Amino acid sequence: MVPGIKNGRPDSATIPPGSIVNFEGAGRAGATAMGLTSLTVNGTLRGVSSAVPISIKTTGDITIGAGGHVGGSVANVSKNNITLEAGGAVAVNGTVEGQRGAVVIKATGNISVGGSGRVQSQQRSVNVVSRSGAVSVAAGGSVIARQGVGIQAGPGQPTRIDGLVRSERGNVAINGGLRQNRAGNVTIGLGGRVEAPNGEVIVTADTLRVAGTISGRTVQKKCNVVIIEPGGSIEGKGSEKDKVAAKEKVEPRADPAQPAKKAQVAQVVGGDHCVIDYMGAGGLVIEAEDFVRVATGPLGTIDLRGNPPAVPVINCPGPIEIFADEILLEPGVALQDICGPGPVVTGPGQPIVEVACLAMEDTVGYPGMPSRVGFLVSNMGNVGESFTLSVFDELGWGVAPPPPVVWLAADDVPPDTLIRMPVEVPPWVEEDVDTNRIWLEARSASNPGVFYSESFTLPVRRVAELKDVDVSPWGVDGAAAAQETVHFHLWIANNGQLPDDYGLEVGDREGWPPEPFDPWTFLPAWWDTVIRVSMVVPPGIPTGFTNELYVTARSLSSPEVASTDTIAFTVGGQSAVPPAVPGAAAIVHRCWPNPFNPRVVIGFSLPEADLAVRITVYDLEGRRIRELWRGVVAGRDGRVDWDGLDGAGNPAASGVYFYRITGGGHAATGKMLLAR
Repeated sequence: MVPGIKNGRPDSATIPPGSIVNFEGAGRAGATAMGLTSLTVNGTLRGVSSAVPISIKTTGDITIGAGGHVGGSVANVSKNNITLEAGGAVAVNGTVEGQRGAVVIKATGNISVGGSGRVQSQQRSVNVVSRSGAVSVAAGGSVIARQGVGIQAGPGQPTRIDGLVRSERGNVAINGGLRQNRAGNVTIGLGGRVEAPNGEVIVTADTLRVAGTISGRTVQKKCNVVIIEPGGSIEGKGSEKDKVAAKEKVEPRADPAQPAKKAQVAQVVGGDHCVIDYMGAGGLVIEAEDFVRVATGPLGTIDLRGNPPAVPVINCPGPIEIFADEILLEPGVALQDICGPGPVVTGPGQPIVEVACLAMEDTVGYPGMPSRVGFLVSNMGNVGESFTLSVFDELGWGVAPPPPVVWLAADDVPPDTLIRMPVEVPPWVEEDVDTNRIWLEARSASNPGVFYSESFTLPVRRVAELKDVDVSPWGVDGAAAAQETVHFHLWIANNGQLPDDYGLEVGDREGWPPEPFDPWTFLPAWWDTVIRVSMVVPPGIPTGFTNELYVTARSLSSPEVASTDTIAFTVGGQSAVPPAVPGAAAIVHRCWPNPFNPRVVIGFSLPEADLAVRITVYDLEGRRIRELWRGVVAGRDGRVDWDGLDGAGNPAASGVYFYRITGGGHAATGKMLLAR
């Protein structure tokens, strides 16, 4: 049964072990499969092409089993973005993987990555967001991205990391986009690791408990209570990000100034009545290369008991700032005994002005097309403050300026804001070679010495990635004899994300010239058409002689985007596009009643289970009348109704119409008569 068709009820879908479903999406605008109560993937879910994003939305749960895999495409090229959005919970015990695509997992309920679960983007970002539930990564599980990782639990809900969360070249933000509701507790369990060796780790939590490791070039935490358990550690150190060299053909910026270099720091900032507790038993728990700040607001406490003399708790060659109204130590242990070697500065709990920027919009650019970048600016201090914003880009493309000043509160009202800035990618940049680095700097209005800058590398991709075309036989009219005309109907579909012009190239094995036809056609994104090509059978060709027609649909703007098919036909015999018959590679179908008025039922049986299927109605001229269905069929059998209305809701005229069923590389066409 086609999900969501029978009696208007949405249905569940399951991809069993060993099965492969080629995702086609559901609708030209979003290419999103909707109408499912739940989805279970124990086999493989992949894109029908690299231009189709894999986007699933359910009202209930989404489960990726231990042997399940989501990602890639039929061509085994994983450029697809992946979005899994559940009205219930999401459990990943298998693999959700994008190579050149971003991965987004959203849920209303809990999100869990199990011990055999892996969520990964090899080139872009991963974001895991629960609206009202908890988020967990079990021991053995992993969330890994090249550009950045965002993890966010629902308001007041816990986040627990017992496995690996890592950003290779970007940042890791835990509850980094919580602008309206208070963050819950965050626990880094024993053996858990949160790593950003070339970026920042920023954690917002009510209570942060660290029994594992948090490490990054810069580590910042804004928490009410911080507890570092024995064996736990926070390390603010790492390598500088690689610089991106400007190409020789790019004119340098008139003002080559760039934001100042960020310090490599470890910082813990708490609010009023905050308790920062290092449950030490000895051993290093905080380390940084430039400076360390551990600070509370008024009436806060820092508990450093449990650490014997000469066993470092905080190691930094630069200044170590510790601000609290009460600092608790073991008898006979001085603060300098367990902190160093840099100078230790102490003072009472006090207002702290601090800010952080995170690159949040994981985008790419295409020559001559608009793009945008986004940064989250967060108040990491414990008082409200105004921050001035500046933007720089390395190649001088010109980024739309951000608001000059933003006010960010500290606690109950939004402590952060998302800054989005359009970028116009010049048409002359080199695809798959040029990259541009874009910085956003936030600086305290009251204390200009407090600032933070973050950069985002915008890669320039080939426009052809957004394009995809398919051509296949629609039908052959007649069984022409010598000196008679045979008519071929060809189906051309734009499966890409951009409108495009296509050229139709026609040839045949025997060199019989086709009659003149218009070889050019324009198709909007996710649109298709039928073109007729005719050919006269030369004199003297005997009955039974076979020939082959070769057809190619090719993008005029990106010639490498093309699709080719072959139609075999026999002179005086049956066409090579017969009605489907039962078999391992055929779609069995029929419609009833026929003729009909005003409703017809189209029933079908697929050669494979759980295929993504598309059903469209055309008139005799090949014009699209209405798309009846696009989505995944649960099982092999399905049926849809056509009420005789076109896509605008107007009654179709009496006459002959065709329906076309495509899915999983198979296609079938049927004829029906509307008699009003």
